[in-house]
Amino acid sequence: MSPAPSDPEGCGRSRRQAADHVPHLVRVLGVREEVPVSGSRDQRIAQIAQAQRGRAASRQLLAAGISSSTIGRLVATARLFPVLRGVFAVGHPGQVELGAETAALLAVGGTAVLSHGSAAVLWGLIPATVDGVIHVTAAEDHRLSLPGVQVHRTRSFAARDVRVRHRLPVLSPARALLDIAELVSDRQFELAFDRALVDRIVSSRDIAELLARTHGRRGGPLLSAHLARQTTSPTVTRSQAEERLLDLIRRAGLPAPRINTRIAGYEVDFYWPEVRFAIEVDGFRFHSTRWAFERDRRKDQALSGAGVQTMRVTWRQIEGEPFAVVARMAQGMAWAARRLSEAPSALSRTRAAPG
Repeated sequence: MSPAPSDPEGCGRSRRQAADHVPHLVRVLGVREEVPVSGSRDQRIAQIAQAQRGRAASRQLLAAGISSSTIGRLVATARLFPVLRGVFAVGHPGQVELGAETAALLAVGGTAVLSHGSAAVLWGLIPATVDGVIHVTAAEDHRLSLPGVQVHRTRSFAARDVRVRHRLPVLSPARALLDIAELVSDRQFELAFDRALVDRIVSSRDIAELLARTHGRRGGPLLSAHLARQTTSPTVTRSQAEERLLDLIRRAGLPAPRINTRIAGYEVDFYWPEVRFAIEVDGFRFHSTRWAFERDRRKDQALSGAGVQTMRVTWRQIEGEPFAVVARMAQGMAWAARRLSEAPSALSRTRAAPG
């Protein structure tokens, strides 16, 4: 009997197919543990890219079992598009939200996290920078020169200073405030500091704890001064004001409201859904900046567009003229109820009018 013909190509294909099912462990952004990827070559690349806004680093592709020569061919055939050194856009080179930040972190690698202005933007403390520079901090001694990326070096990170936001490693809001204190004007920093506290992105305790263990930073004195102003100024917290107003509502026998509920994408302090009436408690410190003024106007417009009448009261009014506040609340609810009851009849008259 003659021997069976050999099929080296078939054997190689079988080995490749078997290897496709063996998971490869790859480190991806924003995930503490290594992530297993498996399947065909393209499937492995896609799994990495899907976790990172369509971006992949060469070291990740190598860890996924894709050779350097294969990476080169994929670049030559326009399936991988170089973005930064050692970083590729997969499938198409188009811009995606936070794609530049993702690519910068992948290019630096190691312990890299978004920091300074980039971290502050990600936390919503400052608007996007005009120059578009991505700020990254790493514990390693990086001497990379990357277009559009500024790499900062630190000796080490405290674990409590590193967070994950939008699947990207980023320094905490308190650390971001400390970093930008060295870079922005006093007025810009004041706005960022107020915004962080108003929106409860960071607490005074977080800032005090950070300052206690980060001596010698240039931004420390400015951040410390703002913290002192916050803790020593005779202001009232939002929760205290809300508790005082809620006590007035109960003692006046008014209907019980919903507290801190979301309407039209905004959180409202007090809301009566049956009459579509809301009350916002304003404190001078948290509503006196230009940013806060514009934010409050946008919020009022959104609530009005949703058919909600809004009344604003201040802490001084709650404390100094409680009876007038109660009277205004009762009048506002009565007016909102009357408007709501008249709305259907007004609509029917409109429909009945000759066109």
